[in-house]
Amino acid sequence: MLLEAGSIERCYLDNIISQIQYYGPYMFITKGIVLAHGKPEDGANCLDVSMTVFEKPVHFTEFYDAQIIIMLAVEDQEKHLKILRDIMNLFEEHNGLHEIMQKCAKDEILVYINQILREENTTE
Repeated sequence: MLLEAGSIERCYLDNIISQIQYYGPYMFITKGIVLAHGKPEDGANCLDVSMTVFEKPVHFTEFYDAQIIIMLAVEDQEKHLKILRDIMNLFEEHNGLHEIMQKCAKDEILVYINQILREENTTE
C-alpha cells in the first residue's frame, strides 16, 4: 500500500525483505505482530503507516507467525522514534493485538487506534 501511495520506493521493500532474510524475524515487536520498517535513507519518501490484519497468521519461521503486519515509512529519525513509541504503546499497554483481532471492519480498527492515540495525547 505504501508503494502504491508513493510513500516508499521499491528499494525500501527490497531492503526490508533482505534484512528479514539475513537477520531472521527481528522485526516482531511482540507475539503475532511485525513492524516492517527500514532506514529513512533506504527509500522512504514521507511519513506513512499501513497495517494489515490477517485472519490466518502469516508464517515466518517455525516459531514466528504474524497476525498483524505494520509497515512503517519515515523520512527522518525524530518522526521514526515518535511513531515507534505510539505503536509500542498500542500493542504493549493496551493489548492491541487482542483488541484489533476482535474487530471485524477496517473502520472499527481505525476508531480503536484513534481512541488510544487521543488518550495518549491528552495525558502527555
